[in-house]
Amino acid sequence: MAKFRRGDEVQLTHDLHTGSEKWSKGERCKVLGNRGYDEVYDVYFPARGDSLTVNDRDIKAA
Repeated sequence: MAKFRRGDEVQLTHDLHTGSEKWSKGERCKVLGNRGYDEVYDVYFPARGDSLTVNDRDIKAA
């Protein structure tokens, strides 16, 4: 069963890097949904206007 649901506000548990982009620990985002696997989520960062796919170990409840 998925830990988070669509619309949940979460935050990053550690810094993430993808190529030239960086997301910082504690940055808040909203869950858009999961990828059919309980541990993989698409999240949206309203302050940045972008989204990212993360594992459940990368996020926690805000």
